[in-house]
Formats: sequence, structure tokens, C-alpha cells
Amino acid sequence: MPDILNEFLKLIGGVAAIGAASSAFAYAMFRIFTTKWIKTRFSQRLEAFKHQQNQEIEHLRFRINTMMDWNVKLHQREFDILPETWSLLNEAFYTIEPIAIGFQQYPNLDEMSTDRLKEFLEKSPLTVVQKTELRSESNKVQYYREVKTMHDLNTAIDSYNQFHLLFSKNTIFIVEPIKTAFLALDQMLKEAIIERLCGFRAKEAG
Repeated sequence: MPDILNEFLKLIGGVAAIGAASSAFAYAMFRIFTTKWIKTRFSQRLEAFKHQQNQEIEHLRFRINTMMDWNVKLHQREFDILPETWSLLNEAFYTIEPIAIGFQQYPNLDEMSTDRLKEFLEKSPLTVVQKTELRSESNKVQYYREVKTMHDLNTAIDSYNQFHLLFSKNTIFIVEPIKTAFLALDQMLKEAIIERLCGFRAKEAG
């Protein structure tokens, strides 16, 4: 009986040992496979995240480069256009200023000799017809003043239009506060021309 019991206990112990060994092996394999699976999944998600981040970085870099290119071109255009706009503004201002003031001196054409008058008219902006009309006028100074004033006014209008057109076409390239200053001067010149033109036409109508 004791021998049988001993054999039975040995068998039970062997089975238990085999069961314990199997459990340990299964646990070890579980750890190996789960650890590998976790690493694989983590690597996949990490690569996907890095790919997404790279795409966003490239998109952001593209936007930054585009904005920088635009800013460079904008400032370059402003640098190119400002000197020309300023030059035309000065030309318009100094053309309009004497007309706006309304004070201009004219030579006494009525007392000039024929030769002096001829020499003077050759350098004047009058047309051939106007020069002929002036010679036949009894009040040559008055005639010359009226014709010359209208000529100067037309010149001022042309000068202003050149400045205004260039400025209007390139306003988008001019930054503040330079743009505001140009706008104010543009308005001032336009009002001066309109006022002088209305006064001249009112005088003609009267």
C-alpha cells in the first residue's frame, strides 16, 4: 500500500511539474508575442504620426515660403514704384502751385516792338492761330494772360493725371503711412485744379 501511494504521489507531482512547466512556457511565449506586437503597433503608429507631422511641416514651410516670396516681391515693387510716384507728384505739385495761387507776372506785350514780340511768341506755348490772334489784339497782355492761363491749367491737369494714374495702379504696393500721405496730397492737388478750372470757366461765362 505504501508503495502504491508513493507511486501515486510521484505521478501527481510529475503532472503538477509538467503543468507548472507548461504554464511557465505559455506565460513566457505570451510575453514574447505581446511585447513584439506592442512594439510593432507602436512603431506603425509612430511612423504614421511622423509622416503626418512631416506633411504638416512641409505644408507650413510652403506657406511660409510663399508668404516670404510675396513680401519680398511686395517690398521690391514698392521700392521700384515709390521714386517714380514721388517724381510725378513733385512735377504735378510745382505745375499746379502757381495756378492755384493765381499770381503770375506777364510782360507788357503792348509796348513791345514787332521784333521783340516775334521773338517772345516764338518761345511761348501759344499755337500758330493764337499767335496770329494776339498780334491783332488791342490788349495783347489780356489776351495772352487768358490763353496762357488755360494752357498752364491743361498742362497741370495732364501732370496731375500722370501722377494719379500711376499712384492708383500701384496703391496696393505702397504701405502705410506713405499711402495715406499720397492720398492726402492727391486730394489736395485735385481740389486745387477743380477750383481753378471752375473759376476760369465762370470768368469765361461772365
